[in-house]
Amino acid sequence: MHNFERVTAALKNHQAKYNDFPLCTAVILAQWAKESNWGKSKLAVLANNFAGLKMRPELRGLAKPFTYSDWQNKTDPYCAVDSPEDFPGLYFVFIRRQVYFGIDSCQDPESFINHLANKGFCASTPEIKGQDYSDNDSYRAAVAQAYANSVLKLANSEEIKKLI
Repeated sequence: MHNFERVTAALKNHQAKYNDFPLCTAVILAQWAKESNWGKSKLAVLANNFAGLKMRPELRGLAKPFTYSDWQNKTDPYCAVDSPEDFPGLYFVFIRRQVYFGIDSCQDPESFINHLANKGFCASTPEIKGQDYSDNDSYRAAVAQAYANSVLKLANSEEIKKLI
């Protein structure tokens, strides 16, 4: 079984056991597919990290640090778990950290992914033509909205529907 199929089954099992965001399965899988290139990214293959989760102090014990260079060639410690089956539990702890406060009130796909994106879950704000936009609130909001829209579009795709 491919890693993305394994993490999909693990997500369904986790949601059945803990009732974590049961109406958001498609959007969570779409987010993971987008972030990990359907489980084919180096981070997914080597660290079983399907969402680009960076290591945080409160995740010690749930994950191990894995040094990784992102698409901007920026190196940081990311989370690594032993298997795809371990990833959903880590993900739900990650999104319930203080920075994403309020996520538990988002029980539908659109509010769920928009909340995460607006709180900064989407990729770092890129530099374009040498200009740093990280302090530009309207640009960051546009990046967050574009990210959320692309995840929602993928969540409604046949590829994701076949997994559910």
